[in-house]
Amino acid sequence: MEAWKIKKLIVIFGALLALLYLVFEYNQYTKYLGMVPKEIDVSYFFTYSTKDFGACGAAIFTLRDETYNSILKDGLSFLNGVNKTRRFYKNRGVNKPLVQGTYDAWIKTSKSERSYWSSDAAFSGLYCYDAENASIEIEEIRRNIKEFGAYYTRIKYVDGIRENIDGSRLLIVPSMKVAIIEYWGY
Repeated sequence: MEAWKIKKLIVIFGALLALLYLVFEYNQYTKYLGMVPKEIDVSYFFTYSTKDFGACGAAIFTLRDETYNSILKDGLSFLNGVNKTRRFYKNRGVNKPLVQGTYDAWIKTSKSERSYWSSDAAFSGLYCYDAENASIEIEEIRRNIKEFGAYYTRIKYVDGIRENIDGSRLLIVPSMKVAIIEYWGY
C-alpha cells in the first residue's frame, strides 16, 4: 500500500475517533442538563466526572447571573417553585407517554447539619468523583457548604407503576455559583 493511502486512512480514522468523542461528550452534557430544571439557568457545563463505569459521579454547572441573583435574593421561595426536570423519562406502561421527572421539596442546609454536608457520607455521588481529573476541588465544595450553606433536593419520577427515587440529587452552592448533579446507582 502506498504511503499516502496509509496517511489518508490514519487521518480518516483519527477524524472518526474525534467525532465519536464529540458525540459522547454531547450526550453526557444533554443527559446531565436534562436533570437541571429549566428555571435554574446554567451557562456552562463546568465538569463531570465518574468512576466505576458510570455507577456514580457528578456534573457541575455554573449558574447564570439571573438565577444566581434570584437564589441569593429569594432562597427557598425561588427554589420551591422549581420542581420539574428538563428531561422526560421512559414510562414502563405499554403505549404510555414519557413522564417528566420531579423533585422533592428543596431543603436548605442548617448550621447543625453543615458538618454532615462537609463529610464524605453526604456526597454519595461526589465521593467517587474523579478529583484528579476535575477542574474544581471537592474540598472547596465541602468548605463552602460548611461555611455558607447550600440547597438540595432529590429527583423522583413516576414510571406508570410506582414513584421512584432516581438516585440523583441536585445541590446548589450559592457561594460558589454552581449547581451540582450528583448521582449514584445510575
